[in-house]
Amino acid sequence: MVQTAETHQNSKDLLLKLGIVSHHVNSFLYHADRTHYQDAKALRTATIHNLGSPNTMCNIDPLVYEGREILFNQVSGDHIDIQDPPNSWAVLTAFGNNTPVVLSIPQLNLHISFEPGDTIAIRRRVLKHSTSSWEQGQRIVIPHFTHTASL
Repeated sequence: MVQTAETHQNSKDLLLKLGIVSHHVNSFLYHADRTHYQDAKALRTATIHNLGSPNTMCNIDPLVYEGREILFNQVSGDHIDIQDPPNSWAVLTAFGNNTPVVLSIPQLNLHISFEPGDTIAIRRRVLKHSTSSWEQGQRIVIPHFTHTASL
């Protein structure tokens, strides 16, 4: 029970620290795709209501999406994310002290520098994408997303 309480507290602390990132993601969605933002917000509100607990993690974190991963030092091969709805966004935020990484989107013939501090939004279900390796340093990427199972 003590371990569960510690894990809960650590999760809560992390979500509070990620609050500024959540606000940036929400702001992008609001300004880039207002209809999608409103749909995601309505889904979030319904989810919180259905959970019925004012102390859920949803009430700590303002992110309108339910999906977030924290990826450490991962290279991603060419892929699409088939669990993402076709018209949803994935907002990827990079952190760390690594040397430059390239995010490639072959359908658009794009090769984008994706360095610590950068945020990139793409439709991962529609656009095949990959990341390159890097020479040195710690790389952390946090993708924010929604999945069709949540809809």
